[in-house]
Amino acid sequence: MSQIAKISIIVPIYNTASLSEGGSFLRRCVTSIINQTYQNIEIVFVDNNSSDDSINVVRALVEGDSRVTVAHENQPGVSCARNKGLSLVSGDYFTFVDSDDHIGADYIKKAVDCIHDLRYPDLLVGDFMVCLPDGSTAGTHRTRAYEKFGYDIDMVYPYIECVPNIFFKTDLMKENKISYETDISIGEDNLFNARAISAAGSVVLVDSNDYFYQAHESSSSRARSDKYLSFVEAYAEIFSIYYERFGEVSPCLLDYVLNKRSSFRPLMVNAEKFDRALVSLLRGYGIEDELPRLGSERRLSDRIIKLLISVLPHQALRRELRRRFLK
Repeated sequence: MSQIAKISIIVPIYNTASLSEGGSFLRRCVTSIINQTYQNIEIVFVDNNSSDDSINVVRALVEGDSRVTVAHENQPGVSCARNKGLSLVSGDYFTFVDSDDHIGADYIKKAVDCIHDLRYPDLLVGDFMVCLPDGSTAGTHRTRAYEKFGYDIDMVYPYIECVPNIFFKTDLMKENKISYETDISIGEDNLFNARAISAAGSVVLVDSNDYFYQAHESSSSRARSDKYLSFVEAYAEIFSIYYERFGEVSPCLLDYVLNKRSSFRPLMVNAEKFDRALVSLLRGYGIEDELPRLGSERRLSDRIIKLLISVLPHQALRRELRRRFLK
């Protein structure tokens, strides 16, 4: 690899201009990328059949910039758009930026400095800030995991759930044919990251949060739908990946999944269907007992945890589960 790394930035776009007055989120995103202090970059914008003025906004801002490619993906869904971007990148590393988010001026430079200093790891994982609609900011699952466990991938991996501020070595991803599952709509980032972590020989976690994720008042991802079942489908493979790597389904991973269950279950059209799918997944890892008829949220979670405690191989893991969940 050359001493000066080339970084590819993939930006999927779908009707982003309509999310804010005058397309301000999209304009802020594009401007923050093209004005990076580190110049050896390639920017791939992928329009995913936008019906608004998004692509024209982008073209006007990047006109004449030889670093920019504007592509189109007709298949709907952000996973399809990201896969299109993956097929086009030529940088040593690539990263994703969502088209309503933005990055600090030195975002890429700081990442490249880390990449050089840390001898070109397969994955470089930082953190990001959430920009709330009221103008305040908040941390993330990743933030809290770093604070609790430090920068230890064996402990933090369950909380690397989405792609902001992750730099992937391009050759690693292409050689292992890692791409997005286009039929999974909830948990697709989690699965993509798990596959990358599994394939990587070196994963480095760093204290960097120059990525700003824009939260919105309402989102299609919060509508009532049975699409949340795909989260369990994603985690069927994720459990398998991490069980093979670590020899166990760790309390941290269970903690994350059960917390997500609490968030998703009220959004399901058929919540019992979600629970049946999750219980089936957990039973595959040694839980043979029949769960009782679904009752209260707390009773079901306690029952799942007690069953897991009965089958987990390590005493330390059993103690940790009791400490966290059965208070």
